[in-house]
Amino acid sequence: RCPCRTDSGNSWPRTFARFGFQSNRSNCDGPPCWNRNMTRFAFASLLAALTASGLAARHYFKQSFLAQVESQLQDHLVAISRDLSPVVLPTWCADHALSTDYRLTVVERGGGVLCDSHHDPAGMQNHAERPEILEAESGRFGSSLRDSATLGKPMLYGAIPVRDGALVIRAALPLDHLFGVLRVLDAALGVILVVVGGGLTVFGIFAGRAIVSPMSRVLDKAQGV
Repeated sequence: RCPCRTDSGNSWPRTFARFGFQSNRSNCDGPPCWNRNMTRFAFASLLAALTASGLAARHYFKQSFLAQVESQLQDHLVAISRDLSPVVLPTWCADHALSTDYRLTVVERGGGVLCDSHHDPAGMQNHAERPEILEAESGRFGSSLRDSATLGKPMLYGAIPVRDGALVIRAALPLDHLFGVLRVLDAALGVILVVVGGGLTVFGIFAGRAIVSPMSRVLDKAQGV
């Protein structure tokens, strides 16, 4: 049995009843007790904390990965910008994208595409409103994470201005690998929560019995004296 106190002067029932924490006995002396609802609340709170921690770790991993890729994109663009000829040939992008996972694009002021490593520039849309192009034309490194309108898959874009902003060189990297890793992390987080939640439930049942039962017997004997 679980000893509890429910005398009229005790605020336990009124204070905790609204949260579903009710005492198990109505006429006895002794300290208030936790019932199943409170135990469930404790486990739910712990699982919620574990879930929040897992989601925070996932967000941190994603942001760290994206920041690292953006830095690599910028370094690569600065390096290849030195090889940009006065007249941009249609094959320049494809030649400099060989043996890499990058998609390269050179855009002139006004948004016209001069070359692209994965697509015919003659059939490409105007790029003047692309966020990374607008940012690069303002004189700094521009980046954007979105689905490619040409290739139809998620890409991370980076762009830098060259020739005082007359041209913009853009590099894009597919994020299939990143989203694959995130799916694995999501599955691992789900398994961990199920295993930990099940283990905590079993532990709580046995621990509650081990703690409450001896206390109940001791208090019952004390009341009988």
